[in-house]
Formats: sequence, structure tokens, C-alpha cells
Amino acid sequence: MAAEPAVFRAEIERIAALPAWVMDGNYTDTIAPRFAAADLVVTLDMPSWLCTMRVLRRTLSNLGTVRPEGPAGCPEQLTVAFLRYTATWNRLRRARTLTLTESFPGSRVVLRGPSAVRAFTRG
Repeated sequence: MAAEPAVFRAEIERIAALPAWVMDGNYTDTIAPRFAAADLVVTLDMPSWLCTMRVLRRTLSNLGTVRPEGPAGCPEQLTVAFLRYTATWNRLRRARTLTLTESFPGSRVVLRGPSAVRAFTRG
């Protein structure tokens, strides 16, 4: 179940006020408080086919169960809507995401592909 927008925004603002944090997500409604508190924005610019393949693999291997990192009571399920969302992400939303990344006044990193992610996380 999704949080009410005001509750979600308040939680984002609370976390962003902490001395150290990492947030994941492309929720543009809460980008302002995250950008105001962040010192680095990392954008994963992956091919749609790779994201769709990984969603399928993760979902099918956990179908009907709650993943350890998932919220209680939310078993993994396969929906056409989510597969469509994943498969069309780049065509419909990539430009907006990259524009948002470019608008961040601090340090920015755009990682294009798994090898770039591996190199970044190694050091």
C-alpha cells in the first residue's frame, strides 16, 4: 500500500535532514528536498532491455513470496503494467531523468551500463 503523499514527503524530508543517507527512486515530487540536502547524485542509465530482463528474473524467482528487502505483506507478483513501465522507461522518461540530473548543482555521476556501475562501486 502506498503512503499518503504528505506522509511520504515528510519522511523524505526527515531522512534528508540526517547527517548521512542514500535514497533510491525517481519520485520527482520529492526531488527538491533531496537535491537541497544531497552532495552527490548518481543516475543509473541502463538499457530498457536489461532492466526488463532483470525485473522478470527477480520477479519469477520470488513469485508469490515477500523478498527479504521488501515490505511485509507485499508478495512479488508479475503484472503486465509493470513490465510495460520497465520496457518503455527510456523512451518515455529517460530525457526527463537526465535533465533532472544535469540540474543538480553538486557532483553528478551518470553510470551507463553494468560495467560502469562495477567500476564506480569498486572505488
